[in-house]
Amino acid sequence: MPRVVSTVADMTGVLARSMSEAVRSRDPGQLSPYEAVLRSFGYFERLTPDDLATARTALEAAVRSSSAYSDAWAMLALLCYQDYAQGFNLQADSLAKALSAAQQAVAAGPSNALAYWSLAPALYLHGEFQGFRNAAERAIALNPMDGNAIASLASMLYYQDRARGLELTARAKHLNPNHPGWYWLVDAVNAYVQSDFQGAINFALKANLPKNLGVRVIIAAACGQLGDNESARKALASLLELRPGFATTVRKDLAKWWQPWLMEPVVDGLRKAGLALDPVNAP
Repeated sequence: MPRVVSTVADMTGVLARSMSEAVRSRDPGQLSPYEAVLRSFGYFERLTPDDLATARTALEAAVRSSSAYSDAWAMLALLCYQDYAQGFNLQADSLAKALSAAQQAVAAGPSNALAYWSLAPALYLHGEFQGFRNAAERAIALNPMDGNAIASLASMLYYQDRARGLELTARAKHLNPNHPGWYWLVDAVNAYVQSDFQGAINFALKANLPKNLGVRVIIAAACGQLGDNESARKALASLLELRPGFATTVRKDLAKWWQPWLMEPVVDGLRKAGLALDPVNAP
């Protein structure tokens, strides 16, 4: 039964995807608050700035009309944090907006797992790691069947507690065997940390997310560490096509998530792959 619940009903499940798609073509300003929440689920399937902007517009209207609707605040917080984390920078103060919206979500729904899920990454990116851990574990305890939330939180918990992150990643994949590809990213990072560079590449390829920055970074860095010059050249070209100015922002971008114990070995792999680091980012 837990597998059925997670496969069908979580944010990326069959039911949520179909309901989100049904309202996608409608004017975001004309959606009900509940429909705005459904509409926002579609962003996490496509991960494009246009999808984020449209979904955020609908949610902003939703919280104006229904300020006590915790789910709408929570999804608004998740989109604002994604704006910052993905480097879209559609709003200059997206991280501050993420934390504010998440706090509104928790205030409106103190037993709402989605609210705590939205609060966790906002606290993480503000460097409030104990608060992040508390919010993440609270979200998991409130809804232990939500594989999508567990996988998302595991990807951040890994950087604080590797064993807990790996445990939760495995649980999320068990809950939803038809999970999205990004569930493999923790495994890719963990393989890299253990100097299993081919394993890191294999896991990153399983994610099947050619537009995901983390996937491109891990593949390029692992190819660099392996000394596979041709594969490294191709992987680096793919990375720079996605993020042309990455050589000037690499440490700033990676430091959003990764502490030096992970970031420096990855930057070393990128350098070996041929990334011409800006002097600010050079060792």
